Amino acid sequence: MSDTIPPHTPIDTPTGQLSHYTLGTGPSLLIIHGAVSNALTHLSLAHLLSPNYTVHLYSRRSRGLSSSYPPSILSQPLATEGVIRTDTKILPRAYSPAFSTAILETDVSDLETVISATKAECIIAVSSGALVALQYLLTRSARTGGSLRVKEAVLFEPPIFFTDRESPELTPLIPRFEAEWEAGDVSGAMITSMKAVQLGPWWIPRWIARGVMGLGGKEGRKKMEEMGRSLRFDFAAIEGMVGDLDRFKVVSGVEVLLLGGEKSPVYLGRGLEVLAEVFGRRVVLKGVGHEVLCGREMRGCPERAVGVLREFFG
Repeated sequence: MSDTIPPHTPIDTPTGQLSHYTLGTGPSLLIIHGAVSNALTHLSLAHLLSPNYTVHLYSRRSRGLSSSYPPSILSQPLATEGVIRTDTKILPRAYSPAFSTAILETDVSDLETVISATKAECIIAVSSGALVALQYLLTRSARTGGSLRVKEAVLFEPPIFFTDRESPELTPLIPRFEAEWEAGDVSGAMITSMKAVQLGPWWIPRWIARGVMGLGGKEGRKKMEEMGRSLRFDFAAIEGMVGDLDRFKVVSGVEVLLLGGEKSPVYLGRGLEVLAEVFGRRVVLKGVGHEVLCGREMRGCPERAVGVLREFFG
């Protein structure tokens, strides 16, 4: 399987550029990456789909070669004394509602720009990228009454939590991540992030993980700092998307496939289970986990999902 990197063709926005690549021929299909990722994370998947589709890959803000979030957002106070209330829990917030909203609004605006530039009618959105896609479908449907350019959307394991449904907890660890990050404890913050999302070697004792992370020296620390900065935006989006299920009933004019992996963390499967009450169609890929759509450098095996994707897109 070829992983040749196609030409880099950035897309302009009013507040910067978004890193973008295109390959293949056929109907336009856009892939939206998740956390600790960039446009090329799903290059292998793009190559597998390229015989039948013109595949577009882009890096979200503050990731890869894309521009950062605007200074007006980055300068906002993050901390808040607020809480998230569900039917059964009261959870601490790590970010102000204004900051979470600004991140989501920017991500959705960027996505609209990319969809317009690429004329994509099909999207594959992964993890926190699927949160952005959900918010795009929600706001665009409410604004246009279901008149969407996107006609088919695959949402792969968005980390979404509901105020009116019982679900496993993720958010209580996010304030700890922020506290450690602000204190300059980069290793501690990254370990907490892995424990929060239950991905990576999150089960390893903290003292061992700190030692392993320290082996990379200055280069390793810089890479962790880059990942940590972008994780802040993903976590803010997660908090910003907490809400009731019924809001998604307004989404219309688009066919949605909810896709997950059998070995993924329970909370991701639960999110898809709840979303299926509105969107209906759900497929669980046997024997794989959250990394399935990534390249081999992230232990992915996108060939395991290609058949389901081609069948859905037709």
